[in-house]
Amino acid sequence: GTLRGHFRVEGLGDGRLYVEQGFAPYILVRLGQRFVVINYREPERTRALYDEMARAWPDRVHPGAP
Repeated sequence: GTLRGHFRVEGLGDGRLYVEQGFAPYILVRLGQRFVVINYREPERTRALYDEMARAWPDRVHPGAP
């Protein structure tokens, strides 16, 4: 299914999900004590978004990401 909105996730806390379940990879963005998880059904779109974010904020990207 599709998960959209505010969720409490064990191990992460309170945050927002914009997730197509079963379509890895996923992008996790930490916002202080909160988070956002994002992905698309098409893995290449998720990777393109990740690459764009990594170019915009190179000092905030952690190894092991997509």
